[in-house]
Amino acid sequence: MKGLEIKQKRKQLGYTQEELAIRLGVSVKTISNYENGEIIPESKKALLRNVLFDNNIDTFNEPIETYIKASPNEIEEIEEVIREREKIYELDPTQANHQKEIIRLLKIQIELIKNNNK
Repeated sequence: MKGLEIKQKRKQLGYTQEELAIRLGVSVKTISNYENGEIIPESKKALLRNVLFDNNIDTFNEPIETYIKASPNEIEEIEEVIREREKIYELDPTQANHQKEIIRLLKIQIELIKNNNK
């Protein structure tokens, strides 16, 4: 899977980089990096292929708003993941940058959910 191929298919499906990032659970910068030829981790290749090329997961055809709605319990679950991630980088400083980026994205997700639930 090549960067240009990813970009063309994303545009063909009408996804913005932000929409694709939300669907894959990565940052917009990560999508940009993929499209510019950065190596895609094996853990994301299958999901990326399903979203863009196989398009066989029905939820990826739902409007983006579907991905930013949640109940208070679901928000609490996300906040618990944040607390767990914070413990990881406290115990293993080599994981700090990676875990902090995940935490940052989770906090953005919570804000989007809260704003969309109003």
